[in-house]
Amino acid sequence: MKNYISYLPFENIKNIPSKHISSYEYIFFLHDQCAKLLIEYGSSNIDEVGLDELIEAYSINFKNNDFDIVEVLQFFKEKSIDAPYFHFLYSKILLGLTGDLLNFIYESLKCFEKRKFSVAYSLLRKPLKENLTFICWLFNNYENFIEKFEQETDKTLNKIHESTIKSIILETINKLPLPELFDAELLYNMIFSKQHLFGLEIPCQRSTHLITSHGSHLKTGKMFINSIFDNPNETGQYQPLYISLPYIMLFTSHVIFEAFNKIIRLNNKTHQHFTLTSIASYENLYSDARKRPLTKWCGKAIKEFLKCIYCNKTINLTKENSLRMFMTDKLICNHCHTHLDFPFYWLLAQTKISITSTNSDDDSAWKDTILARMFKSTEI
Repeated sequence: MKNYISYLPFENIKNIPSKHISSYEYIFFLHDQCAKLLIEYGSSNIDEVGLDELIEAYSINFKNNDFDIVEVLQFFKEKSIDAPYFHFLYSKILLGLTGDLLNFIYESLKCFEKRKFSVAYSLLRKPLKENLTFICWLFNNYENFIEKFEQETDKTLNKIHESTIKSIILETINKLPLPELFDAELLYNMIFSKQHLFGLEIPCQRSTHLITSHGSHLKTGKMFINSIFDNPNETGQYQPLYISLPYIMLFTSHVIFEAFNKIIRLNNKTHQHFTLTSIASYENLYSDARKRPLTKWCGKAIKEFLKCIYCNKTINLTKENSLRMFMTDKLICNHCHTHLDFPFYWLLAQTKISITSTNSDDDSAWKDTILARMFKSTEI
């Protein structure tokens, strides 16, 4: 099938319009990369690093064993050993926010597969408008976020002003390894603007509320109720999703990866692979076929391996083949049409390709993390 990359089983995409299939698979690919990262961090109990030594030191001073971990961390924070406190809360909040965001996005995507548009768009509203904003804020200024978190959150973390959200997005972009990829105003419009016709705010609001009145594009018409009369066979309802969500998910996934990097540094090869495949896949989906500079640069680096093992002819990195290579580690020979396994991750690890400036000879897992200054401390 045209545009089908085979990242997802065929039954998952059979109701998706053909022109949107590869975009849908790409969105799911980004979701899955974040989910894998979340599972690895969540199962490692990384938030508890260093706690045993702190609890032991605390117990020497307080014989009463009836205490919780936050109480211990707050005690040491008051003694100017605050890194464990921020590390623990940052880790817990990030894991929770990310897991919740991914759960909502997953269920939304499954609803799009079934053309349940109203439910699908409703499920996108909270994770993108709220979870993502909090994750960005936590990542770019965790001390400020946690200060607000310690207070009455119904006041400090509720009804965030438009200018504050824009500032949070901009500050987050500036702290990413490749800030030139993202435009803060565009991201804001795609997620929040009631005037952006192909953004997500309009369909999300219409799906969440039966009657809407704010904004010229949201006013519910006479003798009409939002969404209930929509035709599930009207494929135009996919349009806002596939114009805006891939870019939003690219940004979201990069923020999540960098946010987890603050807990403990990712393996550099894994980090480089994700960065390259996420950007190069987006490039193949949405750029001019004659350009694709990142794909062409990558193709030159692995040129000697781009040969079919059956007909021995050179495999061309067409848009679809490039997406297969980046997302599934597979290729299809352009000549004999054989499906081939192609270990792109392994090949990338053997080369000196580096797409971000985060590459470093310093392999310390704690470098530039929240806990970094704790590990430099000589005593507790």
